[in-house]
Amino acid sequence: MVRPHHVVEEIRRRRAGSDDRQDPVRFYWVAVTPEDDGGDRDRFGRPLLELAGDHPLVPVVLRMRGFEDPNAVANDLAAVLEVCGDELRGAERRQRIVGSGFVDFVLIARRDFPLAATSSPLLLPDWFPLSAGENVTARIEDLTWSVGVPLSAPEAHVGEIKRLLCELDRKLLGRIREVGARDHRRVRGLVDRLPLDRKESIPFDDFLSAAQAVLDAVKNPRDYRPSAKSGTVVGNLWSLTGRTHPDGLRKVASSLAQGIQVGAGEIEGHEESIMAVLGRPSSPIRGAELRWAFDMIVTVRAACQLVTAAAHADEYSRYPVRLVGSLSRELQRSLDGFVDVLGRA
Repeated sequence: MVRPHHVVEEIRRRRAGSDDRQDPVRFYWVAVTPEDDGGDRDRFGRPLLELAGDHPLVPVVLRMRGFEDPNAVANDLAAVLEVCGDELRGAERRQRIVGSGFVDFVLIARRDFPLAATSSPLLLPDWFPLSAGENVTARIEDLTWSVGVPLSAPEAHVGEIKRLLCELDRKLLGRIREVGARDHRRVRGLVDRLPLDRKESIPFDDFLSAAQAVLDAVKNPRDYRPSAKSGTVVGNLWSLTGRTHPDGLRKVASSLAQGIQVGAGEIEGHEESIMAVLGRPSSPIRGAELRWAFDMIVTVRAACQLVTAAAHADEYSRYPVRLVGSLSRELQRSLDGFVDVLGRA
């Protein structure tokens, strides 16, 4: 969800990389829906001024019709300026705008920006603080889906993803131990695949002991970061899937399904993650147990990748806050589902 501080930070960032003389008046569109803190546009707009500080920013709650016809955008923007007329004529606000050489308007609407047009010629009123009576090109930028945040932002909920990865690691190890106690042959294929840093087969009990020792040492699951070198199930699955072509992941999923012995009854109701769709092999995977295991390994890979990227967020771009939040929710939902299924198996 887009918050007021996201909007101010994004506007500051965009202004820092632009020529104010060529772009003195700019409009930003933000859709505030009931999902965004109840959809109260006035409550959303009030903090913007405080957060903006000396930055000449004008929040405008759109209560008029408009911005539906691309040929009438200039008239719509002119109407916005008239609505803000008294505020812009104020001495303090006028002085701040003149001193900065630009002004940014935040149009707070109930709906997404419906037009493809991103700029329009605009005749500024004679009373306007900048370029009064002149024609300028006014840009309209939709921030609703483009406000960027780093991958380490709170909206990524990295700590919760780490906690779920730790819980999944523990559940997988417990399940493998249980299945192996009944029949070593069922888990042998999986155990032989997992540890990638050795050439010889590792004794089953040694594998369990090494992985258990790592997990027992975790004091704060919200700071847990899986690693292939640690020897845990999740860490090794991450490393293995990262080195394997999607078509080869079918065999990894088959070994996992065989090693944890989760039946179709326990899986029933589980919703496949978007990661399984994006990472699918060239030919369909048949069988509920195999599809579920494939879903798990590609989701584990995505979750571990996000955790690692968040730890090095300064090396990556900023991404839309709604994308980061949605991705995190999908990963949390899927990981929690895997934990729940293993807990009932």
